[in-house]
Amino acid sequence: ESSAASDVYKRQIPKISVVHVPLFDSLPGDQLYAYQMKAQIQFAAASVDIFILDEKNYRRHASMGAFKPIEDIAKDMGIDIKEHSSLNVVTEEESKERLYGLEIPDSELMNELRVKEDDRIILSVGHRGEFPENGLRFIELVFNK
Repeated sequence: ESSAASDVYKRQIPKISVVHVPLFDSLPGDQLYAYQMKAQIQFAAASVDIFILDEKNYRRHASMGAFKPIEDIAKDMGIDIKEHSSLNVVTEEESKERLYGLEIPDSELMNELRVKEDDRIILSVGHRGEFPENGLRFIELVFNK
C-alpha cells in the first residue's frame, strides 16, 4: 500500500522494495486469511529489502528466521540498539536473543502505518532484498541518520 509519506521515501530511493504487512486480528476471517497468504508469499519468495510490520507479526516471523539480524546495521548508523532491546527474539536456528527489527520513531510515516494509538510498528531487513544498499538508505531516512 502506498501513502503520501511512503511516496516521499520512494521518490528519494526509487529502486527499493518495501512491504507493509498489515495483518490485523480484527479483520473478517476471509480477509484476514487473504492477507496472511499474501504475507507468506512475500516472506518466502519475494526480493523484499524492507518489511514494515506490527509487533505481533514481527515477533512471529522473526522467530522463524524471516529477517536479517539488524544490530550491526543499527550500530553503524548510530542507532542505540538498547532502545530497541524489547524487540529481541530467539529464532529457530539460534539459541540466543538477537535484534531483527527497529521500532519506527514517531513520524508522518509512522502515523500513517499505525492502526491503533498504541501500535508499535517495526522495520526489518529481508534476507533476499534486491537493493540492499537502498534498504540501508531507507533506514537512514526513517531514523534521520
